[in-house]
Amino acid sequence: MRYFYAKMGTGNTLASEYLSGRTPINKPAIPIFFNCVPGTRSEFLKNGGAKEQGRNFFECADNPENSIIVVINQGKLYLTAPVGDVEFWKAPEDLSYLKKGEFVKLLPINIISEIPLSDVPAILASITANAYYYTGTFREIKDLGNICALKSLLNKPVDDFDYDKPEQLLLCLSSIELETLIAKIFEEGGCFVPAYRGGAIKDIDIFAKNLTNKDIKIGKFEIPSRSSISIQVKRTPHKRKKPAGCDYIITLHGDRAREIIDLVKNTNGTKKWLKNSLDWLPGKILRGYGL
Repeated sequence: MRYFYAKMGTGNTLASEYLSGRTPINKPAIPIFFNCVPGTRSEFLKNGGAKEQGRNFFECADNPENSIIVVINQGKLYLTAPVGDVEFWKAPEDLSYLKKGEFVKLLPINIISEIPLSDVPAILASITANAYYYTGTFREIKDLGNICALKSLLNKPVDDFDYDKPEQLLLCLSSIELETLIAKIFEEGGCFVPAYRGGAIKDIDIFAKNLTNKDIKIGKFEIPSRSSISIQVKRTPHKRKKPAGCDYIITLHGDRAREIIDLVKNTNGTKKWLKNSLDWLPGKILRGYGL
């Protein structure tokens, strides 16, 4: 099974009408507007056709039984599937997104389900926060966390985990959830954390303050009495260089991911929070990581 994320028009502004069937082919469809001059598949792909995204679009139509397309619009997540060949529609007049005589490529779809984002695993509900997906038009979803979340929604077995790789569990958290998890670890360890996520300060996501008269040690982190540290959190399984002006960087490479889970195991509130955040995963997976 292959999974894709689709955005319809600039800023996803066409999603409502195309999902409702108000399209040039009078049925729900997903459009792409790359390279609108060619009027056939072969011409489109030969001329570049948005490269990987263009190929994905046609391969999705070629394999309807093994393709799921995700669309997010107006507080809902739509799970859709292709139901026909890509159709080329020629604009009869200039439109806001096409000039007269240019072609939009339309992939007919069936809407399998529409789910309020509040009922969707946070990593998938916030997929548009990931620049790779949101800056694209038709991206294949390949990361473990989103694939597991989709399998959960589709009632498919979620069994993609190697328990010797703790980063796999933490990659099921969204970037905001991961920042919150780190903040809660420091908070439960005795620090004051004024905000659970960053965004406003370059290279720094969390401040952990020791307001006591004793030094605090949380795993390998040390916060001297009456002082504070700054932390950057990166949702990547690779080592990254610590930014200048930041005391610590936390990524999800194997050793650090293992340290994070070990710290969580020794807490009460944070452990409960993590289990609740990932309650869409089968319990056996959480137990496999000692939670």
